Parts: sequence; structure tokens; C-alpha cells
Amino acid sequence: MKLLVQKYASIIFTHGENDPQLYEAILQGLKQLVEILYSNADLVKILNSPVTSLNNKRELLEKVFTALKFKPHTTANNLLVLLLRDNNFTLLKAVVEAYQSLIIKAQNIIKAEVTFASKPGAKELKAVEKLLKERFNCSCELEVKLDPTLLGGFVVEFEGYRLDNSLKNIISEFKQKAVA
Repeated sequence: MKLLVQKYASIIFTHGENDPQLYEAILQGLKQLVEILYSNADLVKILNSPVTSLNNKRELLEKVFTALKFKPHTTANNLLVLLLRDNNFTLLKAVVEAYQSLIIKAQNIIKAEVTFASKPGAKELKAVEKLLKERFNCSCELEVKLDPTLLGGFVVEFEGYRLDNSLKNIISEFKQKAVA
């Protein structure tokens, strides 16, 4: 399944032609499509149904888009038709996420999750960005989460990498050394 998702994402990615603005336009078009299509459970059921013909699905989508006065991005619409044709509509959200990951990698951007014990200020966020930029020679997008059990400091995670600079971890390591 993951391989299939990557295949669809790669197909879309080739339409970006190494143009960051086009990548972003396609991504926004895909996100709009997901938002519209997944806002109605009955619509999702029909689009997922192998019993409903491709023509009926396309006709339904045309009516929905017309009613909403929505014109999907051409590449996003082509992906949707391809997924519907292959009875793989359920993969749409995963394909959008995989496509976004391809863009981030192409632009040498790390998308990291940073967990703080309390809400960080701009200064703390800049320090984490600087640390990642210096260590990995890239730009970064930070998704901030809060976990009061960290007591202080932060934890950075991305692509299997983990940097735990939390007070909770420092105390835990100290305990282990003291016992040993």
C-alpha cells in the first residue's frame, strides 16, 4: 500500500517541474480537494464504492464542484480521476501527505516535531531552528507540541531522528549513572 501511495505521489511530483510555486499550487489544490471531498461522509462512501461506475463518480463530482463553485487544480483533478479509476480513492489523503514530503525533501527542508514542556517563545523556536540548520545544513518547519511531563527543555523528532534535551531526560540519565 505504501509503495502505491509513493507511486501516485511521484506521478504528481513530476508535474511540479522543479518549480516551488507550482509544487505549492498543486499541494494547495490537493488540500482543497481533500477538504471538500471528506466534508461529507456520504460522498466519501460513494467515491469509495467499487459498485459505482467511474462515469457516475465523475458526474457526481462535477455536480458537487459546480454547486460549490469550485474549480480543482488540473493536476489535483487528474490525480482524483486516476484514483477513482483504479478504485484507490481511499489513498487520497496518504498521497497528499506523501506528495508534501517529496516537496519538503526536494527543497531540503526538515519537517520536525518539537515538544516543549510549556509554550515556547519566539526566541526558543529560533534557537531550535538554528540548531537544526547548523547540524543538518537545511531549512526546517517546526510543528510545536506541548508535554508538561518534560519539566523543561525540548525534544525534537523527524525522520527517525530524536534529540531529547528535556529536563526529564537529563534527570533520567543522571539516575541511571548514579545507580551504575
